[in-house]
Amino acid sequence: MVGDTCSGATFISSVPYTNSETTAAATIEATDPFPSCGNGSRAKSVWYAFTAPAAGAIVADTFGSSYNTILAAYTGTCGNVTEVGCNDDSASPQSQVVLTAAAGTTYSFMVTAFNNDRGNLVFDLRFQAAPPTTTPTFTATPTPTSTNTAPVSTSTPTPTATSPPYGVS
Repeated sequence: MVGDTCSGATFISSVPYTNSETTAAATIEATDPFPSCGNGSRAKSVWYAFTAPAAGAIVADTFGSSYNTILAAYTGTCGNVTEVGCNDDSASPQSQVVLTAAAGTTYSFMVTAFNNDRGNLVFDLRFQAAPPTTTPTFTATPTPTSTNTAPVSTSTPTPTATSPPYGVS
């Protein structure tokens, strides 16, 4: 079965993505992690992987599936993963995870059966790139300069001879 193991995960190359398949032949791989939500079931695991092309938001869900699902999201390599999201019964009995994605990071999604049952799995994944961030640029505002200058005299005054007052010699 395609996607039955982490290393054989169905790689999602374009979004939005929807896949529908029966989980009757799905198994448990020895290295499947135990999801932190629901009852921690690893039964009937099915794997998907998606590499975020930019920073943004990933929404993955199992809405429309015919059985009770657990959906967990991971980063890292198979056998050495770190859980970054987990949900059981977002839209009872299906699940949904919403992640803030980092550009170039691969996210692996493991869908399992809560009751070790099987059914028709519907897996949806959507990605929305974050709006670009801009760095403000500042334009220098010219400082006003005064154009009002007082005339400066460059001449040297010449003394004028005056006569002493009358009667004084």
